[in-house]
Amino acid sequence: MVTSNKLTGFQEIIPHSSPHCSPTPCFYDENVHIWSVVQIYERDLIVERLRRSGPGGQHRNRRETGIRITHLPTGIVVLATERRSQDLNLQAALKRLQEKLKARMRKPVPRIGTKPSRASRETRLRSKKKRTTKKSDRRKIRPGQDDD
Repeated sequence: MVTSNKLTGFQEIIPHSSPHCSPTPCFYDENVHIWSVVQIYERDLIVERLRRSGPGGQHRNRRETGIRITHLPTGIVVLATERRSQDLNLQAALKRLQEKLKARMRKPVPRIGTKPSRASRETRLRSKKKRTTKKSDRRKIRPGQDDD
C-alpha cells in the first residue's frame, strides 16, 4: 500500500503484514535513493511555536512562525525559523528531523586496513629523524660526556 505523507512529504509504503503485527512505515527519499525504516508518530513529537528575532522585523515578530520539534524517544531537537510562514517552517523542521533520524540509523562502513605507502613511510621516518636531531641538540653537555 502506497500513501503520500502530508507531514514529511515523503512517499510512505506500508508493507502487508499479519493482523498480529503493526505495519512499519518505510520511506523512500528520491534524492538519496535509499530505503530506510523511520517511524515518526505524532504522539512522539512535541511541536512548539516560537518567535525569533532576525531579518523580517515586524513581519516576523507579530506571529509565532518559528517551529521547534522535540522527538521524545530519541531526544533530538530540531528548529526552523528561517521562513516567515509557519507551514514552511514546520515542513523544514520535519525534514530535518527525518534526516537526523536517518543519520542516526545509518551504520558506519567498516574500514578496510591498508598498508601505508612507501612515500608516507619515508615521510614519517624523515620527520622522526628531524625530531630526534632537534631533541639531541637541546641536550645539555655534561663534563666528561663525549659530543657525537
